[in-house]
Order: sequence, then structure tokens, then C-alpha cells
Amino acid sequence: MEEKEMKKLLLLDYRCHADISDIKKAAYKAGWETRQTNKFQVADHIRGYDLVRYYGNTIHAAQIEDQLPFTFSKIDYSALAKIPQCTNRNIHYHNFGDLKQPITKDIFIKPVREKLFDARIYKKGETITESPPLDSKIYISDIIDFRNEVRCFILDGKVATSSLYIIGKEIYSDITENANFDKWIDDTEIPQIVEFICSKFAMPRGFVIDFGVTADRKLSIVEFNEAPFCSLYHCNPDKCLDAIIASVEDKNIIPPEIGQTISKNLLDLI
Repeated sequence: MEEKEMKKLLLLDYRCHADISDIKKAAYKAGWETRQTNKFQVADHIRGYDLVRYYGNTIHAAQIEDQLPFTFSKIDYSALAKIPQCTNRNIHYHNFGDLKQPITKDIFIKPVREKLFDARIYKKGETITESPPLDSKIYISDIIDFRNEVRCFILDGKVATSSLYIIGKEIYSDITENANFDKWIDDTEIPQIVEFICSKFAMPRGFVIDFGVTADRKLSIVEFNEAPFCSLYHCNPDKCLDAIIASVEDKNIIPPEIGQTISKNLLDLI
């Protein structure tokens, strides 16, 4: 009997932009169907599919995640504060409620996951005017002047694909043709840094690391991000898709070895 082909669905948020278009094309080539969805449609959209994944944004994902057949793998965001040898600056991981305001010295402050306020250098005497939850996580770090920045989609401890997204402090536009960084990645220390991070911390199989380069060519980790919520820039969309697919964990799946143990124990009772 011919084996039934697995039905695969990539759910997308409801926005229309270049990243969604590129991921849809990559998904189609890889044998995935795609659906733009909302919280009222998810249950109907995923019915009948063997494998479901998601690409979109954190706000939309939060609205539908309790209906999804998988969980988004969590990044240990506190890790960024534990690797000064890779960030080349002091970074503190705190609750927003622990931040002393007005700001006591010039410092860079960034919300960890959601964009609850502007990530930027705050001058001494400034106050953050937004009111995020007091327990929302923030980074407080030394100021470092990155001239260029590179986005890397990581898969199984290796750089799957990469792209420059800031050059000379200017964000690359969608019309730039030569921002893909894959052909240069092995000439940098990035592969070794990625291998170190993945060996030291329990990261998802697929995730994103952004790197910054200073004027003196020093390479530093800027931040970690979740692959399903990241802009592609000029990364290879096919390889981005691979990282996105690997970045979640399916629910209610019993590993084969555990299933075999359960069966054996049941037989012992008969």
C-alpha cells in the first residue's frame, strides 16, 4: 500500500508584507500549504493536517497559541546577561519594576521580547513614559556603537542563513540586492560563537541570533530572537523556513522509547 503523504500547513498572520510573501513561496516549494488566520479561524484551518507550524508576530501568536498543536520553544533570554565574552558589554536582565527612574546615567534599555517601549539609549534624567507591566523583562546594558548588524537563522547549532540588515547604521531597504551574508559567514567568528552558545545553553533547534560589528571590527552578540517572529531581511527564505519549522515542539507526542517502555510495563501486568 502506498504511504499517505503528510499534509503540512504553515499558519501566517493576517498582514501582507514581503516576509510573508517570501515564506509562502518557500513553503510552497517545500510541500506546505499556507493559510493566513485569526483566533476565530484557527480550529477550522488546522483540521485535517498532520503537521502545523506558524510564522508571524508575537501579538498574533499570543492570541492563537492555546489552539495550536505545538508550543513555541522558549529561549533563555537571561543567557544574554551571562556571556560578556560574546556581547563585549555588561548586560543586566531585570524586571521593568526594578528600573530606577528618572534614569541615573546614560544607558541602553530594551524590552526583552515585546516592543513595550522604544529600545534606545536613555539619557541621565529621562523617564520611560510608557507603562509596561512591572514584571516584564528588560535588558539594561552598556552603550556600544554598532556600525553593522547581521541576522543569523540558526538550525541545530549551525548558521542556516544570514543577512546584513544594518550597514553604517542605516537599515537596509527591501530593494537591496547584495545584503545576503551567507558567502562571508565562514570568514567570521560567528560559526564558532553559535556553536559555543548552543553547547552552553538549552536553545531551541531553530532560533535567531543578531550580531553587531563595531568600527574596530569587534564582533558581538546583540540579542537572541524566536525564529517564527523574525524578519527575514535578505536571508535565504528556504533555510529560514527550516529554522522556523524546527523552532517549536509538538504537543502530546510520546517518544518511541517511552512508548515501548509503557507497552512493556503493561505486558508485565497481564
